[in-house]
Amino acid sequence: MRGIQFAELNAFAAVAERRNFSKAAAQLSVARPTLSQTIRSLEERLGVRLFNRTTRSVAVTEAGERLLSYLQPALLSLGNAIEAVNSFRDTPAGRLRLAVIRHAATALIAPLLLRFLEQYPELEIAADDGHGDIVEGGFDAGIRVGELIDQDMIALRILDEYEMVAAAAPSYLSDRPAPTPRDLQDHNCIRQRLRWGRQREAVGIREGGGARRDFGRRLPHR
Repeated sequence: MRGIQFAELNAFAAVAERRNFSKAAAQLSVARPTLSQTIRSLEERLGVRLFNRTTRSVAVTEAGERLLSYLQPALLSLGNAIEAVNSFRDTPAGRLRLAVIRHAATALIAPLLLRFLEQYPELEIAADDGHGDIVEGGFDAGIRVGELIDQDMIALRILDEYEMVAAAAPSYLSDRPAPTPRDLQDHNCIRQRLRWGRQREAVGIREGGGARRDFGRRLPHR
């Protein structure tokens, strides 16, 4: 239904219920001549007379009564639908789906979760350790690291720049010199390589010299 058709039907219902053009115009916040022209346009388009009107009274025709009987429940349903959506604006409710890597969920979301849910008790938080497309995955928002963000996404920085460190057990360093960043390529390390797409790789061990042994397999993103 086009916008102009809805406006005409809404105007018809207002006049039919009020039985008065002036009162209906005030209800719709339009000028009385504009409302009269809207009703004439609707009657011309339908090819039937909807009202019998004189300078003193307005009466709904049989065709108008038939149209009103179908139109009133439809307009009521539309009003209820709009009110149902407005309830989300006034009081957030439902499920909030977040695509968040596990470390960010633990460090950033968990400390705030209790206070957030106390403020919005109608909300349910569902976090997924996902790295895929936020929109395609049906998520409402996500937390990403660095600049790994699609160009059409709206991004907001929530943390200042941070440093990443490489850690080693004392027993590992006992017979090796403390490495510099350049030396790490020649050391054994446990790592997880994340693919910021539809798949990710499992944790693996890179042995000194660049060889790599996986003890997992590539898993589809869920």
